[in-house]
Amino acid sequence: MLRIHDIATSQEIIESNLGCPVQWGTMRDGSQSAVVNLNDDRYINWDILTQSVREISGGIAEMIDNGAVGIAKLDIGMPFYFPRNYASSITIPAELCELAGKSSIAIEVTYYATSEDDEVSSKA
Repeated sequence: MLRIHDIATSQEIIESNLGCPVQWGTMRDGSQSAVVNLNDDRYINWDILTQSVREISGGIAEMIDNGAVGIAKLDIGMPFYFPRNYASSITIPAELCELAGKSSIAIEVTYYATSEDDEVSSKA
């Protein structure tokens, strides 16, 4: 799942920048949030999933850079049928790394595998 918080723009602009539909919501503090569900049949292939993350990361970076979005968090839950070594072979898209390095915006990318001992986490 991609979770976007502290939004200062419309759902339509978020969807346009990401190139996909989002689930729109309101946080307890009244701020807007959006969720992109990556758990569907389009993402059963690891190469397709990583390409999709790469494609939407440019939109995330642009929205954070121009102040439309405050925080982006990407959680990828790897299905049990993925090989165990996938958790150690994931790379964070360059757009997100560069943005995290030049600003104080929190971007957190966490990857979960099949059990607690397989968890690999990277925070930028």
